[in-house]
Amino acid sequence: MGMLINSTSGFGGVASIGIGINVHEDMTKNSLVSSTATSCFNALHPSPLPSHCRETILAHFCNIFESLVLNDTFDMIRKQYIE
Repeated sequence: MGMLINSTSGFGGVASIGIGINVHEDMTKNSLVSSTATSCFNALHPSPLPSHCRETILAHFCNIFESLVLNDTFDMIRKQYIE
């Protein structure tokens, strides 16, 4: 899983946050990120995941993320960093 933060500077700047889930890519073969990124493929090698599991992993991640947004954790983050 990876995270990208992109921001604009100045008064009223905006930050965009993106999340990536690497499932089948062998990150050791990507010289740009091989020292910092991983994937399910690398974590589970030599038993790679079946190709259809990407949807299951995404659904599980979204369910966990939604539960965080709907509980007090999101309010704490909002108060800490946004307000």
